Amino acid sequence: MLREIGERVLDACEKRYDETTRLATEASALGLKPLKEVVRAIADAKLIRSESFVDEPVITIELDDIEDVGGAFVLSLNAENTHTVTFNREDVARLVASGLALREGTEATWSMLLQVPIPVSSTMADELDALHRSFDRERVDSEIASEIERLDFVVGRALGLTSSDVWFVRREMEKDPFLARVRPRYPFFVPRQQGRRKKLERKDRYSG
Repeated sequence: MLREIGERVLDACEKRYDETTRLATEASALGLKPLKEVVRAIADAKLIRSESFVDEPVITIELDDIEDVGGAFVLSLNAENTHTVTFNREDVARLVASGLALREGTEATWSMLLQVPIPVSSTMADELDALHRSFDRERVDSEIASEIERLDFVVGRALGLTSSDVWFVRREMEKDPFLARVRPRYPFFVPRQQGRRKKLERKDRYSG
């Protein structure tokens, strides 16, 4: 059973990698430019990063909707909503959000974020958003999550845990402020990161 689950996890992760690579390749053909360059080219555009980057410089990108806060436009960059960037223009915030969506699930520092390619116009942002919609990330991720859930219960039973115990651990991994920051190291993604990682995708790692 472990071998079968492992093979399905590997296949699903490889499918996600291939789809993400296709998306990145097609997006690059649109003419995206580094975030820093795009913002500099817009005369009155300003952005301010949150102070959280000082204490915790590395984040895993998980975007939220742009929020209008008294005429300022705030984009949350991680699942914990601790790291944000604030814009004085909504159109610029949208360009940045569209580009950063390509990097969701990857780790980044502020300096890395400034180099992320983003659209240079609303038209290009529309084209990039259409590409995003062509990649059903939720469906692919749900395939991985389903197999990991099966794996949790197989391993849990082997360790003498009840189903309730396993559900408790799974809930804690999602809800606990510290444990929720743990990112699984799946093949091809570390964590959910573009690019192959040496030896993680070897078939014999998942053969039981």
